[in-house]
Amino acid sequence: VGVRLVDGHIDWSTKVSGGIDSDARFDEARGQVFLGADDGSFYAVDAAGGRIRYTYAAKGAIERAAEVGGDAVYLASTSDRVIALDAATGKWRWQYERETPDGFTIHGYSAPALHGTQVLAGFADGYLVALQAATGEVVWAKSLAAASDQFVDVDTTPLVAGGTVFAASYSGGVYGLDE
Repeated sequence: VGVRLVDGHIDWSTKVSGGIDSDARFDEARGQVFLGADDGSFYAVDAAGGRIRYTYAAKGAIERAAEVGGDAVYLASTSDRVIALDAATGKWRWQYERETPDGFTIHGYSAPALHGTQVLAGFADGYLVALQAATGEVVWAKSLAAASDQFVDVDTTPLVAGGTVFAASYSGGVYGLDE
């Protein structure tokens, strides 16, 4: 739904598949809004008129906000994948995934965070990973799991402040790592 801020008037409404749990992310450069759906659909919607510009079908629900950087958009899904798409066309560029651990994991997952030329993301196996934004190649991967083998998930979206990358794992607590 496109709502005019000054008076709350609904300018447009667009039907999409699946429920929408993700935050919408505005792409000012292209005048579009990105949002994900519970059925794995990822949408780029024209902000002015509500027309769907493209849809990408991902494996797993997309419940977290996408990250826009340069000419790419980065998204994560509940299947422990980070995907990079061309922001204008939706064309697939790369994806990175980690194997989900056996047994139970905590409900939730990390959204990707863009920092310079890297995309940071946490995973259910307890790892925080830095990927090259352009290629998806691993720059570094660090386990944040405590001594426990259970509930090691890194479900927080990483935050970078003052040269430190902050993230948390369910079993290990909050970490601050040199970027």
